[in-house]
Amino acid sequence: MRHMIDRWRQRLNPVFLFAGYRWLAWLIAGLALTLPGYAVESLPQHASLLLVVLLVTLVVTRQAGSYLRLMQRRPVLLILDVLLGWLVVVLSGGGFLPFGPYALGSLIAPALLFSWQGALISGIGAGLLHLISGSILGVADPAGMQAGVPLLFALGWAAFAAWRRMPPDRSQGRTLPHLDASVPSAALRRPTLPGSEQIGSAPEWYPSAMSGSGSRRGAELAPAVSLRPDLRLAITQLVDGERQRGGLQVACQIDGAVQKLTAAQQGVLLRAAQEALANVRRHAHASSCKVWLHIDDQAATLQVEDDGVGLLDGTYERPHVHALRALRYRVAEFDGQLAVFEGEQGGLTVRVTLPLEP
Repeated sequence: MRHMIDRWRQRLNPVFLFAGYRWLAWLIAGLALTLPGYAVESLPQHASLLLVVLLVTLVVTRQAGSYLRLMQRRPVLLILDVLLGWLVVVLSGGGFLPFGPYALGSLIAPALLFSWQGALISGIGAGLLHLISGSILGVADPAGMQAGVPLLFALGWAAFAAWRRMPPDRSQGRTLPHLDASVPSAALRRPTLPGSEQIGSAPEWYPSAMSGSGSRRGAELAPAVSLRPDLRLAITQLVDGERQRGGLQVACQIDGAVQKLTAAQQGVLLRAAQEALANVRRHAHASSCKVWLHIDDQAATLQVEDDGVGLLDGTYERPHVHALRALRYRVAEFDGQLAVFEGEQGGLTVRVTLPLEP
């Protein structure tokens, strides 16, 4: 049961929730116009507002992922969104129906993007706006939403976002075998990095007798990988482990002969797959991702792409993920390249390319 809850919790994509609630609020507004006792004289005004809200919702839905990323980078858009919801309520006469639920929808993005801090600021601000508008319009119960209602609504979404980000129950996962690192330690060259970004010589792929000394951070990133000489099998089992944990649909495609790679190259590619999948699991808010490994006569290319929130704050990586930057140094030692970029439809792609000697 817990495993099933974890799976469905991770599938609740913030982009779908953000856009889905807006459609629900629009539907509620439309139904409110048909309720018994509705003031027919207000129908032309409310119908016009309903059409405007429909057009806005269509635009927001079409660009929901990009819109959320833009809000993350430009928080002033969150303020404008709250003001728009407040304006619709004011123009409709100040009552909770038909457009009160739509106004509350503007509080979802701050809670999803900035957690408790965003929920508090937006909830209190929206409550004050509705109190002020109620006093101006002479509505005793302004928009049916005293200051506490928007705040509770925003905090509820912040609590949901925190619950969704909780790590799945690790007891449900499998322990995967390790990739063999039978090469001498001298063959695994180490980069010179600051202590906070240092990547060891991939402790996950040593025999289990030695892996106990691996770092705690490395152990948390992905299921362990032990004595296996085949990168194809190691990546397949790494992907299976992510599927077993639930909450993330992971596809895997491997083309080419893994035997063309040295053990050191296999170790770097496996480490890249682990770091990229850990990035997706922890920071992407993704519902699915794809792992693709292609090996030909010239190069080996590993690519991990997801449908999550993409890049933030103008950086080439998601916040608080230093491992990808450190991995770049490791890949460079093999004359390879690590690229991190957004897809055309959002999400993030991590691509590692290692040249092969003819």
